[in-house]
Amino acid sequence: MPDLTASDGTRLHFEAFGDPAGRPVVLIAGFKAAATTWRSQVKPLAKAGYRVIAFDRRGHGASDVGPAGSHTMTRHGKDLRDLLETLDLHDATLVGGSMGGNAIWAMLAATGSARVRDVVIVDQTPRMRNAPDWPHGFYDYDDSNADTFFAT
Repeated sequence: MPDLTASDGTRLHFEAFGDPAGRPVVLIAGFKAAATTWRSQVKPLAKAGYRVIAFDRRGHGASDVGPAGSHTMTRHGKDLRDLLETLDLHDATLVGGSMGGNAIWAMLAATGSARVRDVVIVDQTPRMRNAPDWPHGFYDYDDSNADTFFAT
């Protein structure tokens, strides 16, 4: 399980897939979502020859929470920059889902786009919970697991 240490000492987790020499695609999940929420995108991207990095933002997935008061978008942007620098990623495509997109904007505003080729922002579905009349929600999230789906 690969980890890195952010510039404030917080342990952050990521998973790497695909060709280590491929052009990097960094997947950054949204609020309360782990990097594993990108599971449907990882395999096709890796198969297409990309180096795919799925990143758990602080307090999400397998990453540590960090010090009190460190959950600001500025800090999430710094964490993303720490990931790019630690892995020495260049010409990266950054893909942010919902709040993951905000982390990208925060990073770009603070430090620029020197390591970034392009940015993709994926907003969330207008209705998260799946139902018989709405099958386009978030993965398997529905009334049967509404209280537990985001627990882990």
